Amino acid sequence: MAAVPNPKLLGFVPTEWRNPDSGEWLLTMAAGFKRKVKIKNLPDGSFELIDGSSNLAGIYEVKNHQLEATKPRNPRYKGLAWARQNDELVLVGEPPSEGTKYVGTRLRPANDIQNQAEKNTETRD
Repeated sequence: MAAVPNPKLLGFVPTEWRNPDSGEWLLTMAAGFKRKVKIKNLPDGSFELIDGSSNLAGIYEVKNHQLEATKPRNPRYKGLAWARQNDELVLVGEPPSEGTKYVGTRLRPANDIQNQAEKNTETRD
């Protein structure tokens, strides 16, 4: 039996992997909620997603051209996987659970959002 595609990932096409930059990112949950988070590049080559008490927070490593949760704040979410789609990271994998589903959540560098807002303001002037 073929796997049923996740409707939150329809139209998703991964692009070439690039490590995320340290700094502020805008997290947009699949349900539409938005908040700023931080990604920190660590000396050992791993990354920390800093997001308060969120289930998405924790330590991630690059595996198979994806950012995979290896030490999540909530151990139940070990294996969360983000893939690159242009300038965004898209949550494409999560462990099976009965709880909240996060697939389809997106991360975009906050400076991209700021730069776009400034361009839009300049265009209107």
